[in-house]
Amino acid sequence: MPESASILPKNPYGVSKAAAEIYCRMFGTAGMEVTVLRLTNVYGPRDRDRVIPLFTKKALCGEPLTVFGDGKVLDFLWIDDLIDVLRRASRCSCPKTPVNVGNGKGTRLVDLAQRISALTGGSCTVHVAEHRQPEVDRFVADVAAARRLFDLQCPEDPVEHLPLIVEHLKCEQRTHAAAVRTTRCALDHAGGGPGETCAGGGS
Repeated sequence: MPESASILPKNPYGVSKAAAEIYCRMFGTAGMEVTVLRLTNVYGPRDRDRVIPLFTKKALCGEPLTVFGDGKVLDFLWIDDLIDVLRRASRCSCPKTPVNVGNGKGTRLVDLAQRISALTGGSCTVHVAEHRQPEVDRFVADVAAARRLFDLQCPEDPVEHLPLIVEHLKCEQRTHAAAVRTTRCALDHAGGGPGETCAGGGS
């Protein structure tokens, strides 16, 4: 998808991004230095409420993963690659037009779900459900301008860092479970109940 493609939002989130670009363009005409970067699906540690962390958390709990639409393809960008671009963009003169920042290669969501399932032990199943109308079926960014202007460098495999996400969320789950045990112990002791064995973190 090139930057010159028509902007036709399919949902309120898309409308909000289109509106933000209009504001930026207005500020630019008023003399402010403005760079508009159109980011694809950025992923990394501490990401929340988006497809990769949502799928991974479900998979770690053995819950099924549902993909809405068999042919859905998205462009995933690792957070470190985005940070490199932001650093370079901050030192460059502002481009006159928006610039796509993504990996430039598409990943089928069915394949993504299957990889996450395999990385988490393979105990969860992957279901393909009917397409949901407000969602984008396919988006792969043309990143030629970002490569030229900001030396964007991305791996051949857009989601090669999935193992890091899985390990990060496993660690979060262990930390949360330990905190819950500690809280229960404290409440039991405060209430004079028998409580659990509180010594040590457990596993």
